[in-house]
Amino acid sequence: MSNYLNICEDIIKLSKSKGITECDVILQSGESLDISVLEGDVDKYESASSHVVGIRTIYNNRVGMAYSESFEKKSIDTMIDMAKANSEAGEENKHEKISFSNASFEDHDQVQKDTSTLDEKIEKAITLERTVFEKDKNVKNNPHNGLSFSKGEYLYMNSHQVSGSARRQYFSCYTSAFYEKASQSSLAMGSSLAYTLGGLDIDYCVTKSIRNGSEWLRAKTLETGSYDVIFDTDILSQLFYTFSNIYSGKELMKNVNPFKDKLGEIVIGGDLTITDDPQYKENFFLSYFDDEGCKQKPLVLVENGKLQSFIHNSVTADFSNTTSTGHGVRGAKSPLSVGLNNLIISGGKLNDLEVQKGKYFEIHKLQGLGSGANSITGEFSAAASGYFCEDGEVLFPVKGVTISGNFHKMMRDIEFCGQKIHSSNSRRFFAPLVKFLQMKIAS
Repeated sequence: MSNYLNICEDIIKLSKSKGITECDVILQSGESLDISVLEGDVDKYESASSHVVGIRTIYNNRVGMAYSESFEKKSIDTMIDMAKANSEAGEENKHEKISFSNASFEDHDQVQKDTSTLDEKIEKAITLERTVFEKDKNVKNNPHNGLSFSKGEYLYMNSHQVSGSARRQYFSCYTSAFYEKASQSSLAMGSSLAYTLGGLDIDYCVTKSIRNGSEWLRAKTLETGSYDVIFDTDILSQLFYTFSNIYSGKELMKNVNPFKDKLGEIVIGGDLTITDDPQYKENFFLSYFDDEGCKQKPLVLVENGKLQSFIHNSVTADFSNTTSTGHGVRGAKSPLSVGLNNLIISGGKLNDLEVQKGKYFEIHKLQGLGSGANSITGEFSAAASGYFCEDGEVLFPVKGVTISGNFHKMMRDIEFCGQKIHSSNSRRFFAPLVKFLQMKIAS
C-alpha cells in the first residue's frame, strides 16, 4: 500500500506542475480466481491480476478523465496530459469540483487471514458438487458449480489533502440441482459468501438447491387472481434495488426521479424507516468514505414512512443546493455517479408468526424482473416461484406463475410488517418480513 500511496502523491505533484490545481486520483489493484467444476473435474480455471490508476481533473471548470494500467513514469505523464486535454475539450460544468479537503481516512483493512492452498480451493469446489449428488440421488445434473476468490486494494487521493485506502478479500461459492421427470424439469441454486475459505457454507448451498429444485419439480400453479405475498429477503432486495432510482440525486438532476416532489410525504406504509448505513455492524463490508473522499455516515432515507432524503455526490448536491451525503461512486476508469451502500428497513411491530398469519404466496425466485420493470412508473412483472403457505407452514410448492404490480403503490400500502430483521445472502440488505396484500398473480 505504501508504494501505491507514493504513486498517487507523485501523480498529484506532477499534475500541479502542469498547471492542474484541482484533481483526484483513484488507484485500484486486485487478484481473482474462478474455478468451476463439472462431473468431478475442474471445468474452468481462471486466475487474473490487475492494477489501474485513474485521474479526474478540473481545468477551467471543465472535467477531464484518463487512466493508465501501467505505473511507469512515461505512462503516468501521458495519462495526465490526456486528462488535461480532455478537460480543455469538454463542456463547462459549473457543478463538478474537487469538493473535499484536509481529511485523512485510516486504512480500512477488511482482510481476514486465510492460508488455504490452491489445491484446497479446488477440493472445496469438487466437494460442493459431490455433496449435491450424495444428498439426493434424484438430482439429474449439476450444471452450475464453482468457487471464486477476490482480493483488492483501493486508494483515493485528491489535490486538497484528502486520502483514504481500503483492502478487501472474500470467497464465494455456488451450486445447483437440476431435476427432470417425464416432461417436467426444475433447476435451483444456492450460494454462499465468506471472508475465508473455511467460512463458506456448503451445507446451506446444497440444502437450498436440493430443497427448491426437488419441490419445484412437483410444483403447482395458482389460479389467476389476487393473493397476499411475502418475498424472501433476497427477492425483496432485488425489488428494492431495481427501484432504487427513487433515492437518486442524479435522477433528480436529470429530472427523471419519480419521487422528485415527494420529500416529506408518505412513500411507505407501516411507519417504516429505511436507512443507508455503510457501517451497519451486520454488513459484509463496511465503508467509511466515498469515491470523492467524503466521509460516510448513516443516512435516513425514509423515516416513519416519510421520504427524508435523496443520496448525493458533490455534483448532484451542488445542483440541488444541498451537501453531499457521501454517496459518490466512481472507479479509476468511470465517471462520477451515485450509489447506495446498504439498506436497513426497520420499524415493524409484529412478530414473524403474526405477519405469516393466514394464506399467502412466499416468493423465492423471480425471473425477468430487470426487463419487466419500469423504474419511472414503478410497474413490474416477472415469473415467480415459491411456496403457497398458511400460518407459516408450506401447503405446496408453486411455479409457472407471473406476479405483477406497482412497486411504489405496494410500498405505500404496507400494513403487516415484522420486528425481526433478516439479512439477504449478500449481507447488504436487511429487512423484516413484510406481507403485501392482494398482489396480482397470473397462471
